[in-house]
Amino acid sequence: MSAYKGLGSGRHNSALAPLSGATAEDGTTVTTFKEEQIMALYMDVHTIDGGVTVDDVAKAHAGDLAIQDSHGVKYLRYWVDESNGKIFCLVDAPDADAANTVHREAHGLVADEIYSVTEGA
Repeated sequence: MSAYKGLGSGRHNSALAPLSGATAEDGTTVTTFKEEQIMALYMDVHTIDGGVTVDDVAKAHAGDLAIQDSHGVKYLRYWVDESNGKIFCLVDAPDADAANTVHREAHGLVADEIYSVTEGA
């Protein structure tokens, strides 16, 4: 079961970022821009029947970190409730699909739910 809940437009839009500045023949400064992907924060939730160990989650997280860059994703933190088999992952990603693709390719444990979240103080 995989459900993407609470997904809005988030921050995952394109933006222009300054790439470099150069001086034209007439002395004016010319700035070139590149398109930059603005990321959004997601909290995903996994439920593992029979419980889960912190060590197993640490290994799976290491797998995420090893391939996340190829998908433009950054897994930031995770939390584990061993006895209830719950894993919560905080990820900065262009979209929920990219976040789940990293999990799928790294270890096969895709999230049961993914929520678009906003960090508070």
